[in-house]
Amino acid sequence: MNMNYQSNRTFFKPKRALRYIGGAFCLLAVPVFFMMGTVALIPLIIGVLCLFISREINVRGSEVEEQIKTETDRLSAELEDKYYDVKHPYPKMMVTVVGDYVTEGEGLKIRRSSLGKNITSRYHVVAIGTKNGRLYFLEERFSTIDDSDYSSAEGEFDFNELDRVVYGPAEGATVPHSEFALISANGEEVFRVPAPTDYTTEKYVEDLNVIFARARGEAGGTETTE
Repeated sequence: MNMNYQSNRTFFKPKRALRYIGGAFCLLAVPVFFMMGTVALIPLIIGVLCLFISREINVRGSEVEEQIKTETDRLSAELEDKYYDVKHPYPKMMVTVVGDYVTEGEGLKIRRSSLGKNITSRYHVVAIGTKNGRLYFLEERFSTIDDSDYSSAEGEFDFNELDRVVYGPAEGATVPHSEFALISANGEEVFRVPAPTDYTTEKYVEDLNVIFARARGEAGGTETTE
């Protein structure tokens, strides 16, 4: 895993004490200035240093996101490599990665980034590849702060063995989010992952459902939401 676990823990446990101390010294500099003039520079400098150090030792959300991106890119490449056929390299496998932060569960740590996004201590993702009438997938659940919290799954199906993809708001979720679920032709759920709420994912779901319907000889696609 490409996770800096120790560093990421500081993102969910920011050093607020230094921030408060820095703010207090900066405020203290005001009355000291009126009473003692340039001596006020001492608490002001201390305050600014505390605020600077506090900012630097706290991991930014963007740093966690970069680690997630590295891991999902690796998963995508691993899927391509796993099912690469030297004798029949073309057409090239089309791979799409779907996943998002897990927002429910015991012991989950959550923090909002500076951009207002919920970043949590767990991630759930699946790389989906399609080629020559078959769908392949590699699924991972992992923690951004604990290397022992990891699980994976994989599988492959002919298109006609799959019924549909269900995509829409997660029912009963404390933190609203979307989910992406693959359903087999016998009605069983192959996997379910949290997913971004965006047009790109919605369009991918529509395309997959059309592919599955055609493989079963049906005229059109199926519903994309429950």
